[in-house]
Amino acid sequence: MPDKASFLKARYCRAVLKTALHSPEEDARQLVYCLVTEAPTPNVSPEIGAAERGALDALAILARRVEERGAAAIATHWKETNDAIEIWVKAAYQADVY
Repeated sequence: MPDKASFLKARYCRAVLKTALHSPEEDARQLVYCLVTEAPTPNVSPEIGAAERGALDALAILARRVEERGAAAIATHWKETNDAIEIWVKAAYQADVY
């Protein structure tokens, strides 16, 4: 069950990040900060835990960069964060399916 919870969180983070990417700068900043408050899901498999930590770390870095430079100035960081979340989604989906 923890793996399923992680899968749901990963999909949630992906959706919110996509919304933030297409939002005005202040809205984007607030959405990213909300994602940074996500805590790691306890008792997940090691593979999912690693993917989840990677995505949450990428979100924290993105939040710092948004604060320092503004949302529009950090396109590469958006992509890196999205890529980390996609890895998390895929890892959690495979565990949920199998």
